[in-house]
Amino acid sequence: MTAMRKEDFDLADEKMHAAHAALIEAHKSQTNLLTEYANGTKIEMEVILVHAQDHLMTTTTLEETAIELEHVYKKLSEISNH
Repeated sequence: MTAMRKEDFDLADEKMHAAHAALIEAHKSQTNLLTEYANGTKIEMEVILVHAQDHLMTTTTLEETAIELEHVYKKLSEISNH
């Protein structure tokens, strides 16, 4: 979001794409774990797993928020540069 505030939208897009790729990998890991559980594998639930799930959900929400904020910053940039 720092790049967005500085109107460096190319850098913001680059960082957003990298973050999205990392989020996809985390989601794949989560899906694999849930698939194993659904197939009958006993999964020991450690506190760190619950913590990781919390971070994944929070990050997903923040990604959606950042996408919306990027639209707002771009619109503000258009308005202020006219």
